[in-house]
Amino acid sequence: MNMGYDIYSSTGIEVNLVLFTIVDNQYGLQRMWSSGPALSLGQVHGQRESGYSLCVVTMKSGDGRGLPSGGIGATETLLEAAHGISENQLGLRLKGPLRQLRIMDKPLRAGGEDKRRIISVPFWGFIEIERLLPLLGGRDQIGLTQVCSPDYLREFEELIGDLDHFDGVSRFGNRLMPDTARRIRHQKTLTDELPSGRILYADHDDMVFYAWRALRHAFDGKLDPFRYLGVNPLSQAFRLSDLKQFVEVCRGERLQKDYFRRAMTNEKSYLKPLDITDSSRPGKPAILYTLEAPPEMTGL
Repeated sequence: MNMGYDIYSSTGIEVNLVLFTIVDNQYGLQRMWSSGPALSLGQVHGQRESGYSLCVVTMKSGDGRGLPSGGIGATETLLEAAHGISENQLGLRLKGPLRQLRIMDKPLRAGGEDKRRIISVPFWGFIEIERLLPLLGGRDQIGLTQVCSPDYLREFEELIGDLDHFDGVSRFGNRLMPDTARRIRHQKTLTDELPSGRILYADHDDMVFYAWRALRHAFDGKLDPFRYLGVNPLSQAFRLSDLKQFVEVCRGERLQKDYFRRAMTNEKSYLKPLDITDSSRPGKPAILYTLEAPPEMTGL
């Protein structure tokens, strides 16, 4: 029996956008608090929010929040639809690349409220916080939902376990390292199984989790994460400690300080030192670094 027509008529395609950004908590949070629902940090005990936070762009969705989403036009590719969502809903023309994630096709994945089955194709990318700040709030309550921060890493370790036992942790899920002695393979935990529960509408939590797992690959090995992401979310001149914390909140883990410094200052590094020191913080003045090849020169 030919079921082609029935399948086509009862199925819709949706494109979702997972856009990450980095917020300097010392200078950015106060400005965002004034936008009301524009910032969601979750419930972290004893929150200090020092350093950087990895966040994802979210919007008002029913009674909650969700990812920017939309349909696909008859003459559009999926990638064109993703860029269209960014331009039409957020007013942003992205400079960095968008990368497609796994297809989300679980039946009734939207909670069973829609009569039609919706198959979703998420894309993920990265954007500088400076381009987002003017857009926060508004009718659609464009804002940011925190994915990871130094405070979250500290809280996770205090309540759940040593970070060394995990292959990355975030508010949207984590992955436990394998243990051959206990015959444990990699185990992922999503928000359904975390104490805080679901964060976003429908299965958008899962999209953020898988996008975050893909984002972590930008920091594997000797890869230049800025060229991979297509943007420089830090300033043109930054401390190694700033870069280290940027990597830590993106990967959801802590890095050994001396090992990181050696890796970033060897002759094959994607950084170059400047003849400038920064004495604006307590302690010894720090040498500033910049990128050997800025992302805008890579053709991305």
